[in-house]
Amino acid sequence: MKKKPVLLIDNTSPVSCSFMRFIINSGGLDVFSFLSIRSEEGKVLMAQHEVTNSERKVLILLEDGKIFTDTIAFIKTASKISGIIPLVYWYAYMPGKSLNKCMS
Repeated sequence: MKKKPVLLIDNTSPVSCSFMRFIINSGGLDVFSFLSIRSEEGKVLMAQHEVTNSERKVLILLEDGKIFTDTIAFIKTASKISGIIPLVYWYAYMPGKSLNKCMS
C-alpha cells in the first residue's frame, strides 16, 4: 500500500490553518497525513529530509521522498482533491505563465 503524502503545516499561520481546513473538508483526510511544523514529529520528519524552517515555511509537502514548499506545495496539494481547484495545477505549468503574475 502506498504511503500517504504528508502535509506539514504551520499552525500559527491563519492562511495555513484555513487551507488545512479546506483540504480536510474536501476529503483530504483520505489523501494526506497532517502534522504541525512545530510538533516534535514534524521536526523529526523535517530533520530526516534535511529541511530547515529558517525561511518560515508555512506549508511543506513530503511526497514520494520529495519535498515541496509553499506555493508548489499548495498547488500539488490542491491538485489531489476533487473539484475545480486542480485546474490551478494545470495552469501553473502552461508555458509563459507565472503564479507570481497571477497572484499580484
